[in-house]
Amino acid sequence: MKVSVITITYNSEKSILRTIRSVNAQSYENIEHIFVDGSSQDSTLKIIQDNAKRNPVIVSEPDTGIYDAWNKAFRLATGDLICFCNSDDILPEDCIRLAVSSIQSAENKIFYGDVKMFYEKEPEKLILDRAEHNVDSLYRGFKFRTTTLFIPKESFQRVGFFDTTFRIAGDSEWLLRAHHLGFDFQKLGHSVHMSLGGISNVREYEAYREYLVALRKYQAVPLKSYWVLLKKSIKQRIGCR
Repeated sequence: MKVSVITITYNSEKSILRTIRSVNAQSYENIEHIFVDGSSQDSTLKIIQDNAKRNPVIVSEPDTGIYDAWNKAFRLATGDLICFCNSDDILPEDCIRLAVSSIQSAENKIFYGDVKMFYEKEPEKLILDRAEHNVDSLYRGFKFRTTTLFIPKESFQRVGFFDTTFRIAGDSEWLLRAHHLGFDFQKLGHSVHMSLGGISNVREYEAYREYLVALRKYQAVPLKSYWVLLKKSIKQRIGCR
């Protein structure tokens, strides 16, 4: 089974080498590494060209945001499974092997795993963010991270491309669309190391507000969702002081 690893970059010279090395070191053999760079102005592209070793496919051109870049990458992917490794994240050496070996059937499924978070100043100290999926709590959002997903290419083709009108919650909208289409979300045995400080981590209130826009496309938004939104607003305001 061939796996396409997607990494999108923009001025990522401080962290991209670590990400590349983690993919290069994967114990699973059949990998292609797809880079979509948004015309970085620093040394990101040169670092990629000099260090990527797992059948790299490299595109560098302007894009309109993360979801436009992901759509470009999916068009380039030739793997049976597609996963993400963001430009400041790390795949443990056996990540892909563990995920692939856990899959019994890929039909009508999307796979996810756990995340171990780290701060840039102390990358060796990992904080487990245990993933779970519960349809009864979708009003709060998905309880797993996009960076842990392994998506069968056939599943992606059925669900379709990411909606580029979303700025922060386009991945959640895609997952809601998959849920609406009847896909099964199944947890595998892998984990991904993720740097704290992504867009949806830093702008939690804005991300959840946009998530509710996506949720409204597929179901009625319960009143308790607005209570969650209020709490996130208060948390953000306190944190900004």
